[in-house]
Amino acid sequence: MNRISAGGNLSIEIRPQSWRLFANGADLEQSLVEVNLHEPLRYIPAFGSTRRLPDTGILPTQYIQRIVLGWSNEDESWHLGFLLEPELARPRGSRWCELVHWPDPDGQLLEEVARQAAESLAQTVDRPFYFVPPRVSPAVEAPVALPPLPDKLDEWSVSLRDNGQIEAVRDAQVGRSRFLRGIWYLLLSIIYLALSGLTLTNGIALPRPEFLPYVGLGAALLLFVLALRALLLPDKQIDRLVVHPEAKAIRGLRRGNERWRHEVDDLQAVYISQIVQKPRKNGIQPIPYGEMNLQLVDGRFQHVLTQGATDLKLSPEAESGLQTYQNGVFLLTPAAAQTSLQALGLHIAQMLGVPCYYDSRAQ
Repeated sequence: MNRISAGGNLSIEIRPQSWRLFANGADLEQSLVEVNLHEPLRYIPAFGSTRRLPDTGILPTQYIQRIVLGWSNEDESWHLGFLLEPELARPRGSRWCELVHWPDPDGQLLEEVARQAAESLAQTVDRPFYFVPPRVSPAVEAPVALPPLPDKLDEWSVSLRDNGQIEAVRDAQVGRSRFLRGIWYLLLSIIYLALSGLTLTNGIALPRPEFLPYVGLGAALLLFVLALRALLLPDKQIDRLVVHPEAKAIRGLRRGNERWRHEVDDLQAVYISQIVQKPRKNGIQPIPYGEMNLQLVDGRFQHVLTQGATDLKLSPEAESGLQTYQNGVFLLTPAAAQTSLQALGLHIAQMLGVPCYYDSRAQ
């Protein structure tokens, strides 16, 4: 048996087949959480109530996505808990459920014992374990303010709400433009089909080269497919993006329905990816395409939004930050931000408390 002391006058008892969290009383110990190997997690009602867990006092392990031990710079403590599956997380309003913490101003003094308690819990409940080390902020000579939050980004209108949330709303005319584009593709496909068909059936000699009518038929087929896609297939891109500063969460919505949601514990970084071309002599740099993605802790990426072609007027200080025409992934800083997409990414990353990276792809 092994006992580990924790913050809040709590202790953890580790056995080969069990894991227990208890409060140290004056004369006796009060068990708060117990779990035996491959059995559900059990807790007292008062403990479950403060953490908004089911009032049955029993939490089956299949509702626990993974065990997490992480360092918090805000209170200089190690925090041990677990992430719940969405089925239980939605009623609670959060996936994170903390069990115990260890105040550790040094950041390393109690790391080993906290990790021992976390890993033994993960083994007992047979769930994956994820470790979040202290985040080391890069040293800077002088703080640089964030660039202004853009109010417009292509088809997106961006604003900072009174409650502190960043909100981006996709223009309503985008749907109408998609419909009109589909009608235009349909008309073009009919024209190509008619011209190519008449050329092949009117009995006169074929044009030179003779394969041109067949190219027209192929173009008609392609345009017809594009028209069907624009007119019949639903647009799955979100039309509203909301970043919550207090909850440290970001949500993507489509017609008022939540399509995806990620909290800070799910995220590693915000990624801004842009295709860049060589700057012209007049200081204008074409950027054919850009997009924002979220890197999740499991390595996957969540697409957020895209930006179409734009021209960037390079500032004289551009070379003091990121190279403007270079392949690679760089830590994006306020001093290096040049585009509105980069500025939006920095604001979102700061609100979520994660780093922002710039993925530059030179053509």
